[in-house]
Amino acid sequence: MNLRRHLPVFLLIAAALLLRFLTQSGAVAGWWVNVSPVMALAFLGGALLPGRTRWIVLGGVLAGDALCVGRSLMDYAGILITCYLCIGLAIFWGARLQRTATGLGLVGRLLGVSVGFYLVTNSASWLLSPEYAKSVSGWLQALTIGQPGLPSHLDLFSKCVDQ
Repeated sequence: MNLRRHLPVFLLIAAALLLRFLTQSGAVAGWWVNVSPVMALAFLGGALLPGRTRWIVLGGVLAGDALCVGRSLMDYAGILITCYLCIGLAIFWGARLQRTATGLGLVGRLLGVSVGFYLVTNSASWLLSPEYAKSVSGWLQALTIGQPGLPSHLDLFSKCVDQ
């Protein structure tokens, strides 16, 4: 493997994992806590990195979550497993497209992976969290405003636009 060729990808992955760790641990607050580039980097890591090195994104997320969540990991097991499966699938899909995806096609697939991750993980949260009504309106709440008492996606977006 040519480390110099892949160094920018490794640096982006390291920065994304550090951001995830800092937001998960509560060291960083603000509107960006609900913004995570991990899914995009998992897909791009799968598409751009050779062999087993593409799996460092999943390993880094698992290690960081174990450090942040610690003993309460079982409280979030269903949602975290869904997240890890999505990351693994994105890496796998990116690897399958490694030789065929270029430019705009890669960007389109990247957007598809990101939207898919959003829908799957928020739907899993709706299914697994007792705070949501198990109805279409409860599912829409999980996709838009989130749980009562927590800042919603829409609130965070409006704060971002207002600044």
